[in-house]
Amino acid sequence: MRTAPDLRDFNPSDNLARAETMPARWYIEPEFLTWEAEKIFYKTWQPVGRREDVARAGDFFNCEVLDQPLVIVRNRAGELRAFYNVCPHRAAIVALYYWVFPNVMLNVYLDNTSINIIIPDWHDRTLTVFEWCFEAPGTGEGWESMQQIIAFSDEIQREDIELCEWVQRGLRSNAYNRGRFSLLRENGVHHFQTLVHEFLSRS
Repeated sequence: MRTAPDLRDFNPSDNLARAETMPARWYIEPEFLTWEAEKIFYKTWQPVGRREDVARAGDFFNCEVLDQPLVIVRNRAGELRAFYNVCPHRAAIVALYYWVFPNVMLNVYLDNTSINIIIPDWHDRTLTVFEWCFEAPGTGEGWESMQQIIAFSDEIQREDIELCEWVQRGLRSNAYNRGRFSLLRENGVHHFQTLVHEFLSRS
């Protein structure tokens, strides 16, 4: 078991009007990613691939969750299984499902749903995977509409990347430690940070 970072400087409040955000160091100190891996990513469901890639018995693919190599396989009974991609006596079985917490976001619209998967690459860097599910992409106007939606999403994501980079710089500022939540728009952020604190504090 790894040594826990000092978590005493953040105690989430249920009262959003009085609650403060997580301290800046929770975002930028490398030991927090190590602890998040131990307490969150290794203990929650993670999306790692598509069912079509393992449609038949015997199909498999390799993947990683942070630094853990995995192999995903459909067995003879038609069940999906995931194993650590190491010697057989150390294998462990998990199932393939997804949850919004900690790193999956679903955007549901009238004609499509997009899935965003945030993969920590280091304590201050992430990779985001975007996938879209369209009811009927088709051709002609349907195809053009789909391309326009993806292009618009890409434009928004580029703006988000710039914002995130500014926030990362701000978190390292000597003038900032923690902030306050918007009562109208950030109840979801408050809930997320409360969950992070809950998972990191578990014994």
